[in-house]
Amino acid sequence: HTGERPFGCQDCGRRFNHRSSLITHRRTHASDKPYRCPDCGKSYRISNNLRRHRKTHTDERPY
Repeated sequence: HTGERPFGCQDCGRRFNHRSSLITHRRTHASDKPYRCPDCGKSYRISNNLRRHRKTHTDERPY
């Protein structure tokens, strides 16, 4: 809880307190989208965005 952010982005300088957050952030600077929907082919940089999108192919509703 020190507020320390030791992991810095080399592209924009934004800093993070967790290495995993930096890795996720770095994808915003890249053009690759490794998470692809097997139903329609749409691609995402972040796996959670694909997970949310996949629900559009079903009748599942979040509420």
